[in-house]
Amino acid sequence: MKQFTGLLIIIALLSGCAFGTISRFSEKYTEGKTNVVANSSFEKGEPYSSNIPEGWIVSNEMENSIIWEEEARNEGDKCLKIENSNQKTNLISDKFMINSQSVYYTKCQIKSEKSTSKPVKLYLIAFDKKGNKVNEYSQETLLDPEWNLIELTSGFFNQDAVSARISVTIPKDEDNTFRIDDVESYNVHKFAYRYQTD
Repeated sequence: MKQFTGLLIIIALLSGCAFGTISRFSEKYTEGKTNVVANSSFEKGEPYSSNIPEGWIVSNEMENSIIWEEEARNEGDKCLKIENSNQKTNLISDKFMINSQSVYYTKCQIKSEKSTSKPVKLYLIAFDKKGNKVNEYSQETLLDPEWNLIELTSGFFNQDAVSARISVTIPKDEDNTFRIDDVESYNVHKFAYRYQTD
């Protein structure tokens, strides 16, 4: 019976590896942990010289439709507002270092003025030391007209993974306005440590 239970656990872990996510981790595991995403609440930068906060880039030409906003933020002093989106917008964080033997819990808050028919997507993309992509994890959701929490758990990285970026993808939706805040990621578990203590 014990061998059968162990086999089920191995199958579950391999299934997590195949699909690229582990569902067991949640926001409660971030207590006492360090957020590895720089400027995750969009507080730093020069709003009068650029619409893009420090530590973030936009992968298309939507910069003029992105506005720093203070009134409708979720937490802190600012959030990012994306309005009149006539094409898909990818907001991408600076690269940060990761441990390939760890599990990362990533979250962000996104609000839309109208319910969406196309999903918003949250990604964690891992790279090797040469900058080649070795893993990609994602979570998508349809939004209600309120602050929506999107959560993503990533683990079983390629052994060559040394760094990662977070990406938030906003769909084309010209009649809607989106707000993004609190894009955070945490190292919440290390597999090697668990094996040593079991």
